[in-house]
Amino acid sequence: MNDPGTHAQPMLGVRLQARDVALALMLAVFSYACAWLWITTTPAGVPPDEYGHLTYIHEIAAEGRIVPDYAGSRRLPHRTRPNYLNHPPLYYTTMGLAGRVMGWDAIADVRAYRALSAGFVALGIMLWILSGRIAGLSPVALIAVTAALHAIPMFPYLAGSINNDNLAFLGVAIAFHGLLRLRRGAGPPMAYYIAALGVAIAMLTKATAALFLCACFAAWALPQLRDPSAPIRSRHFVRALLIAGVAVGGYYGWAVATHGTVFPVATEIYSELTPPRDPLGLLPFAATFAKAMTARLATVMSFGPLYPITPGLRPLFYLMLALPLVAWLAQLRPGSPHPQRDVAWSFMLGLLTTIVVHVWVTWSGYREHGLFAGIQPRYYSYALPGLFIFAFLQLDTNRGARLAFGGFALMATILVALMPPLTLRAESVRAATAEVKGGQGGTLRVAPPASSVLTLQADLSPAGAGHVDRLRLSGGRLVASGWAIDRADRSPAPGVLILLGDRIIGRTTTGQARPDVARSLRTRAATASGFSVVVDDVPTGTQACDMRFAAEQGDGSFALLRT
Repeated sequence: MNDPGTHAQPMLGVRLQARDVALALMLAVFSYACAWLWITTTPAGVPPDEYGHLTYIHEIAAEGRIVPDYAGSRRLPHRTRPNYLNHPPLYYTTMGLAGRVMGWDAIADVRAYRALSAGFVALGIMLWILSGRIAGLSPVALIAVTAALHAIPMFPYLAGSINNDNLAFLGVAIAFHGLLRLRRGAGPPMAYYIAALGVAIAMLTKATAALFLCACFAAWALPQLRDPSAPIRSRHFVRALLIAGVAVGGYYGWAVATHGTVFPVATEIYSELTPPRDPLGLLPFAATFAKAMTARLATVMSFGPLYPITPGLRPLFYLMLALPLVAWLAQLRPGSPHPQRDVAWSFMLGLLTTIVVHVWVTWSGYREHGLFAGIQPRYYSYALPGLFIFAFLQLDTNRGARLAFGGFALMATILVALMPPLTLRAESVRAATAEVKGGQGGTLRVAPPASSVLTLQADLSPAGAGHVDRLRLSGGRLVASGWAIDRADRSPAPGVLILLGDRIIGRTTTGQARPDVARSLRTRAATASGFSVVVDDVPTGTQACDMRFAAEQGDGSFALLRT
């Protein structure tokens, strides 16, 4: 077999030097500092699914396991409800073994676990910066890329939480670092194994990142099939592929043999829901998907959504995100002479494939349970550095790319300076004291205890923000459904609080299809305003008439729903 990796190749991009490593380290430290802000200020369990992830880590750290107890897992902090996460185990195994060695407690040492998790993102940033230098980007361009990443509110917030997205981010960074090194003459044999390591990490951590990398590598490898001197002809490519395949296949084979599925899960969270009465077709659903993803780019999606980007800043924010796409169109056209063109196009095709599959999967789920579930921009955090880096490959030769980059860098600089104080303010409003507007007024005090029971000190009146259509309370279980909107623009309310007296005993989000509400209100904005919720462990003796529901509003206020 030919081995092109061992022959001399023309030098492409930049040969890494000490100053490049210093730049990458500096930007990694900056990224870690941004995450540290949320490591130390966000209450435990508030970031998305944090208690679910922490439960699996605890099972490994404290119960002597190697993989989580998918079949019997019960979520922290009370361990009364089944876990609902079905991610592969590498993140939990890595974090749990570290916790076992260090003697960390899942609740008391949550910051220590977060600090370790943030390290994955910082290391990923470092590798992306080195990859950008290999691809030929200047230090100024890479500083702007890093600023833009942290100008997206959810990015540093997620990095400072316990979430397997952080290890998936590192896996993708490793994979592309290896792939870009294959395009240079320095040490290509090791590059195959670096890329394979990244793929294996992603495939054993998160399904969306695994799909993305598989699609990228397929788009990169298929055009090489007829080239006898292509990198895929190297014996190192075959060996690296076999090693990764054995590691990944070994786990998934065990999962199927033990649990009967490649993605075992303790409980299904939508099992009690029914299909929608008037389901949307694929294209209308895709339009709703795109609108929701775009709107949520500017938010922090956690226990209760945060809105750090004020209305005046939103045009600047969305323009910052649009300019790299403009640069893509300006420079990544077929026949572009840049030596990284094949890697860049593979990245783009992999990302498009992942989005198409994401739309199809969420649409299929919607047709089963009626929810617009799983529509979160944070699922693509691993792709953001590559999207920005590959967008600006030809700054030296393409005038359109230079113009787009100038605006991009300016807006990223402004936004990254504003985001920490704005997000902190939004967090403090939610976690300390928020003004409740409407009715008789009052104050919502959401203290950050390590439990899901929060205190409401207010006497709210109905304010026409929605309706509870179904309410059933039996055996300590509440089942309710209805619809809720933001009164300002009649879009779906960010969330719905379930109240018992002066306590908040549960929260859910909208997202269920309600075309009847949209028709009644004469606006398509309300199409996804439906919600369904199940609350267990309701105190004995509670009557249905004791329950109240409050819709979160985009301005931070709350409005009761009619029942």
